[in-house]
Amino acid sequence: LVDRHDNDRFIITKVGLSTVEVAKAAIGPRHMIAKLVVVLVAVATAAMFVVKPMYHVTAPFQLAARDHRIVCAPFDGQILEVAFKPGQAVKKGDVLVTFNTFELGLRREQVLGQMEARRSEMEKYVNDPEKGSEYGVAQAGYKEASAQAELLASQIARGTLTAPFDGIILRGDLEQLQGAQKKEGEALLEIARTRDGEPNQIDIEAELGVNEKEIAAVAKAYHERRDNNVEDGDLATSSLPSDKFGFHIVRIVPIGEGKEGENQFKVVARIDKPAPWMKPGLSGEARVDVEKKPLGWIWTHKLVDFVRLKLWI
Repeated sequence: LVDRHDNDRFIITKVGLSTVEVAKAAIGPRHMIAKLVVVLVAVATAAMFVVKPMYHVTAPFQLAARDHRIVCAPFDGQILEVAFKPGQAVKKGDVLVTFNTFELGLRREQVLGQMEARRSEMEKYVNDPEKGSEYGVAQAGYKEASAQAELLASQIARGTLTAPFDGIILRGDLEQLQGAQKKEGEALLEIARTRDGEPNQIDIEAELGVNEKEIAAVAKAYHERRDNNVEDGDLATSSLPSDKFGFHIVRIVPIGEGKEGENQFKVVARIDKPAPWMKPGLSGEARVDVEKKPLGWIWTHKLVDFVRLKLWI
């Protein structure tokens, strides 16, 4: 009788009663652990497709001087005097290194004497039509001596090396090398430009090493944001990891280089508000903002890309 009573009711009544029973089973006190697991799995699955946080690309970086020059020996010669040591600040035009130009000066005096002798010969033959060939020889000798004198004067002037801009000496402790012989083109000093209005602070930038698997995403984000004056991410040094500094990408070097077992691309960034303690050579980790992506994509895209590459999907 109970079975016939239940089956003879209207279909709407049956659906309603079944719904009530299912709801009781779902929210009732029985099997709570299994129910919680199901709910959590459902929420996590939905979050993987609905929640879209910012996707970040992390990369190691090293600080470097934005503008630096290497001062080289102008010719084969002897160091006469060194005015500055590494770590000292210099002003544009300050004398850094002086070379011994005494012998060059003597040679120039000799050449000037030859010029005077050739000029006298030219004056002697200039009005004599029969001495045209002698005049031509004297004129050629005068021009050759004049060119040598100009070259020697240029070398003497280059014997005094000056600072190309306001900066700080990075390398080149030459104080104990005074009197030493140097070859033309040999590096002597390295100088880095300082920040405008801050003579004791080197103007620095960050050089990020972005993995080749992420460089396309970083380049896309950079091109989309570079005209909007929006920060491209932040970085922290290994010495003070709790201090974060925003940065803007300046350029991306379009050639990769092998480093630490992977192919990396150099991404140069300008730090918006660098700290006074930041110096070239400090390293750390940078985080580049790319774009908002679903959690599921962020957690699985590397594996998916690996499988696609290996299986040519």
